[in-house]
Amino acid sequence: MMRRQKGAGFTPTPFEKRLVMQSSRKRSGRCALDSSNIATSQKKMWGFTIIEMLVTIGVLTILGGLLILYSRSGEQTSTLLREAAKMTSDVNRAKNLAITTVEFTTKDGEKINPCGYGVYFDQPQNQYIIFADPSSDCQTSDHLRASDGSADVETILLTNPLKFSSANIEQVFFLAPDPTIYFQPPEITEANIQFRAPNGASMGVRINQAGQVSTF
Repeated sequence: MMRRQKGAGFTPTPFEKRLVMQSSRKRSGRCALDSSNIATSQKKMWGFTIIEMLVTIGVLTILGGLLILYSRSGEQTSTLLREAAKMTSDVNRAKNLAITTVEFTTKDGEKINPCGYGVYFDQPQNQYIIFADPSSDCQTSDHLRASDGSADVETILLTNPLKFSSANIEQVFFLAPDPTIYFQPPEITEANIQFRAPNGASMGVRINQAGQVSTF
Protein backbone atom coordinates (compact mmCIF):
# COMPACT_ATOMS: atom_id res chain seq x y z
CA MET A 1 0.00 0.00 0.00
CA MET A 2 1.32 3.42 -0.86
CA ARG A 3 1.69 5.88 2.00
CA ARG A 4 0.23 9.30 1.35
CA GLN A 5 2.45 12.23 2.33
CA LYS A 6 1.04 15.30 3.95
CA GLY A 7 1.69 18.51 2.12
CA ALA A 8 0.12 21.70 1.05
CA GLY A 9 -2.27 19.85 -1.22
CA PHE A 10 -3.14 17.11 1.28
CA THR A 11 -6.87 16.52 1.80
CA PRO A 12 -7.88 14.25 4.76
CA THR A 13 -10.30 11.48 4.08
CA PRO A 14 -13.67 11.41 5.85
CA PHE A 15 -12.39 8.63 8.13
CA GLU A 16 -9.40 10.71 9.22
CA LYS A 17 -11.67 13.70 9.91
CA ARG A 18 -13.82 11.59 12.21
CA LEU A 19 -10.75 10.39 14.13
CA VAL A 20 -9.51 13.96 14.63
CA MET A 21 -12.92 15.14 15.90
CA GLN A 22 -13.28 12.23 18.32
CA SER A 23 -9.78 12.84 19.73
CA SER A 24 -10.54 16.55 20.23
CA ARG A 25 -13.81 15.77 22.03
CA LYS A 26 -12.07 13.35 24.43
CA ARG A 27 -9.40 15.92 25.30
CA SER A 28 -12.05 18.60 25.97
CA GLY A 29 -14.02 16.21 28.20
CA ARG A 30 -10.95 15.30 30.25
CA CYS A 31 -10.04 18.95 30.77
CA ALA A 32 -13.57 19.83 31.91
CA LEU A 33 -13.64 16.81 34.25
CA ASP A 34 -10.24 17.71 35.74
CA SER A 35 -11.36 21.31 36.34
CA SER A 36 -14.56 20.13 38.01
CA ASN A 37 -12.65 17.70 40.26
CA ILE A 38 -10.18 20.38 41.32
CA ALA A 39 -12.96 22.82 42.22
CA THR A 40 -14.88 20.16 44.14
CA SER A 41 -11.74 19.06 45.96
CA GLN A 42 -10.96 22.63 46.98
CA LYS A 43 -14.49 23.12 48.30
CA LYS A 44 -14.29 19.89 50.30
CA MET A 45 -10.88 20.76 51.70
CA TRP A 46 -12.07 24.24 52.75
CA GLY A 47 -15.23 22.90 54.44
CA PHE A 48 -13.34 20.19 56.33
CA THR A 49 -10.81 22.74 57.64
CA ILE A 50 -13.59 24.90 59.17
CA ILE A 51 -15.24 21.89 60.83
CA GLU A 52 -11.91 20.67 62.11
CA MET A 53 -11.17 24.09 63.63
CA LEU A 54 -14.56 24.21 65.36
CA VAL A 55 -14.15 20.70 66.76
CA THR A 56 -10.61 21.46 67.92
CA ILE A 57 -11.73 24.66 69.67
CA GLY A 58 -14.55 22.77 71.39
CA VAL A 59 -12.26 19.97 72.57
CA LEU A 60 -9.65 22.43 73.83
CA THR A 61 -12.33 24.38 75.73
CA ILE A 62 -13.57 21.21 77.45
CA LEU A 63 -10.05 20.05 78.27
CA GLY A 64 -9.15 23.50 79.59
CA GLY A 65 -12.16 23.49 81.91
CA LEU A 66 -11.34 20.00 83.18
CA LEU A 67 -7.72 20.97 83.69
CA ILE A 68 -8.68 24.01 85.79
CA LEU A 69 -11.15 21.92 87.82
CA TYR A 70 -8.71 19.13 88.55
CA SER A 71 -5.88 21.57 89.13
CA ARG A 72 -7.85 23.37 91.86
CA SER A 73 -8.97 20.07 93.37
CA GLY A 74 -5.42 18.74 93.32
CA GLU A 75 -4.12 21.95 94.87
CA GLN A 76 -6.60 21.69 97.74
CA THR A 77 -5.68 18.04 98.32
CA SER A 78 -2.01 19.00 98.46
CA THR A 79 -2.86 21.76 100.95
CA LEU A 80 -4.67 19.21 103.14
CA LEU A 81 -1.66 16.89 103.11
CA ARG A 82 0.74 19.70 104.00
CA GLU A 83 -1.55 20.93 106.79
CA ALA A 84 -1.88 17.44 108.29
CA ALA A 85 1.90 17.03 108.25
CA LYS A 86 2.40 20.49 109.79
CA MET A 87 -0.13 19.94 112.58
CA THR A 88 1.42 16.55 113.36
CA SER A 89 4.82 18.21 113.57
CA ASP A 90 3.53 21.01 115.84
CA VAL A 91 1.84 18.58 118.26
CA ASN A 92 5.05 16.55 118.39
CA ARG A 93 6.98 19.77 118.98
CA ALA A 94 4.84 20.57 122.03
CA LYS A 95 5.46 17.04 123.30
CA ASN A 96 9.22 17.40 122.80
CA LEU A 97 9.20 20.74 124.64
CA ALA A 98 7.66 18.94 127.62
CA ILE A 99 10.05 15.97 127.43
CA THR A 100 13.12 18.20 127.30
CA THR A 101 11.68 20.56 129.97
CA VAL A 102 12.43 23.65 127.93
CA GLU A 103 12.23 26.88 129.92
CA PHE A 104 9.31 29.21 129.34
CA THR A 105 9.75 32.98 129.34
CA THR A 106 6.81 34.87 130.79
CA LYS A 107 5.57 38.24 129.56
CA ASP A 108 7.52 39.82 132.40
CA GLY A 109 10.72 38.26 131.07
CA GLU A 110 10.95 35.71 133.86
CA LYS A 111 12.25 32.28 132.87
CA ILE A 112 10.56 29.34 134.57
CA ASN A 113 10.40 25.58 134.22
CA PRO A 114 6.77 24.91 133.31
CA CYS A 115 4.82 21.80 134.20
CA GLY A 116 4.67 20.97 130.52
CA TYR A 117 3.36 22.11 127.16
CA GLY A 118 0.11 21.57 125.29
CA VAL A 119 -1.86 22.40 122.17
CA TYR A 120 -5.20 24.23 122.31
CA PHE A 121 -7.50 23.88 119.27
CA ASP A 122 -9.44 27.09 118.65
CA GLN A 123 -12.03 25.87 116.14
CA PRO A 124 -14.03 29.12 115.69
CA GLN A 125 -10.85 31.00 114.73
CA ASN A 126 -9.42 28.12 112.63
CA GLN A 127 -6.19 28.12 114.60
CA TYR A 128 -4.35 26.15 117.25
CA ILE A 129 -2.07 27.41 119.99
CA ILE A 130 1.00 25.89 121.65
CA PHE A 131 0.99 26.90 125.31
CA ALA A 132 2.84 26.26 128.57
CA ASP A 133 1.56 25.56 132.06
CA PRO A 134 3.52 27.92 134.34
CA SER A 135 1.88 26.64 137.55
CA SER A 136 4.20 26.33 140.55
CA ASP A 137 2.44 23.17 141.73
CA CYS A 138 2.17 20.71 138.85
CA GLN A 139 0.35 18.09 140.93
CA THR A 140 -2.68 20.27 141.63
CA SER A 141 -2.71 22.21 138.36
CA ASP A 142 -5.56 21.55 135.90
CA HIS A 143 -3.05 22.06 133.04
CA LEU A 144 -5.55 24.17 131.10
CA ARG A 145 -4.49 26.98 128.79
CA ALA A 146 -4.74 30.42 130.39
CA SER A 147 -7.74 32.22 128.92
CA ASP A 148 -5.83 35.52 128.72
CA GLY A 149 -3.13 33.93 126.56
CA SER A 150 -0.39 34.85 129.03
CA ALA A 151 1.29 31.44 128.67
CA ASP A 152 0.92 31.11 124.89
CA VAL A 153 4.06 30.08 123.02
CA GLU A 154 2.87 30.23 119.42
CA THR A 155 -0.39 30.61 117.48
CA ILE A 156 -0.69 28.73 114.18
CA LEU A 157 -3.45 29.53 111.68
CA LEU A 158 -4.85 26.87 109.40
CA THR A 159 -3.77 27.36 105.81
CA ASN A 160 -6.44 29.26 103.87
CA PRO A 161 -9.00 28.06 102.72
CA LEU A 162 -8.99 25.10 105.14
CA LYS A 163 -11.35 25.09 108.11
CA PHE A 164 -11.83 22.89 111.16
CA SER A 165 -14.73 20.51 110.57
CA SER A 166 -14.67 18.63 113.88
CA ALA A 167 -12.61 18.00 117.00
CA ASN A 168 -13.55 15.91 120.03
CA ILE A 169 -11.09 17.75 122.30
CA GLU A 170 -10.35 21.35 123.22
CA GLN A 171 -6.72 20.69 124.06
CA VAL A 172 -4.05 18.08 124.69
CA PHE A 173 -1.40 18.59 127.37
CA PHE A 174 1.95 16.84 127.85
CA LEU A 175 3.10 16.76 131.49
CA ALA A 176 6.88 16.69 131.83
CA PRO A 177 9.03 14.72 131.81
CA ASP A 178 7.50 11.36 130.70
CA PRO A 179 5.25 12.88 129.29
CA THR A 180 1.82 12.08 130.75
CA ILE A 181 -1.06 12.87 128.39
CA TYR A 182 -4.08 14.92 129.45
CA PHE A 183 -7.06 15.51 127.18
CA GLN A 184 -9.74 18.10 127.72
CA PRO A 185 -12.43 16.93 128.22
CA PRO A 186 -10.76 14.27 130.40
CA GLU A 187 -13.07 11.38 129.42
CA ILE A 188 -11.62 11.34 125.91
CA THR A 189 -9.25 8.41 125.30
CA GLU A 190 -8.26 9.31 121.74
CA ALA A 191 -8.27 12.75 120.15
CA ASN A 192 -9.44 13.30 116.59
CA ILE A 193 -9.05 16.71 114.99
CA GLN A 194 -10.38 17.05 111.46
CA PHE A 195 -10.25 19.85 108.89
CA ARG A 196 -11.63 20.16 105.38
CA ALA A 197 -11.17 21.98 102.09
CA PRO A 198 -13.87 23.81 100.08
CA ASN A 199 -14.11 20.87 97.65
CA GLY A 200 -15.30 18.63 100.51
CA ALA A 201 -12.08 16.67 100.96
CA SER A 202 -10.87 16.34 104.53
CA MET A 203 -8.02 15.02 106.63
CA GLY A 204 -7.31 14.79 110.30
CA VAL A 205 -4.80 14.26 113.10
CA ARG A 206 -5.18 11.58 115.74
CA ILE A 207 -3.52 11.56 119.19
CA ASN A 208 -3.72 8.49 121.44
CA GLN A 209 -3.14 8.19 125.20
CA ALA A 210 0.46 7.18 124.62
CA GLY A 211 1.12 10.52 122.91
CA GLN A 212 1.51 9.03 119.44
CA VAL A 213 0.40 11.37 116.68
CA SER A 214 -0.81 10.19 113.26
CA THR A 215 -2.90 11.39 110.34
CA PHE A 216 -6.10 9.95 108.92
